[in-house]
Amino acid sequence: MLRDVLSVVAIALIVAVSAASGQNTTDYEIWCLGNCNTDAQPSGTQAGVVMMGGGTDVTVAFQWMIGRSGGGDFVVLRAYGTDAYNPWIMGLGKLNSCTTILTKVCQWTAIFLRVGLVLPASR
Repeated sequence: MLRDVLSVVAIALIVAVSAASGQNTTDYEIWCLGNCNTDAQPSGTQAGVVMMGGGTDVTVAFQWMIGRSGGGDFVVLRAYGTDAYNPWIMGLGKLNSCTTILTKVCQWTAIFLRVGLVLPASR
């Protein structure tokens, strides 16, 4: 379920940015590795934020995020590049899947990404 929510949020973000820039939805690519058609059943998730960029990847930061994900779905948003993070991230810890979303709309001057956890109703 969380994978579906994150996918919808990410695709909505890409479509909105593409529409705002006058471009169409052929301006993105999506790659998934792992159990891409199976809803994750994460357990023991914890909130956390990692801010990095402009340098080399910090493996321990990715492992920390994976550890807090409870074995769920990991999403990478990119403005350029390939799906090269997918196998690397999947090899760092227990995850259901890793998805890279590449948007070719690179004229962004600001981006706001709001991701929330939607829990199923109690039974």
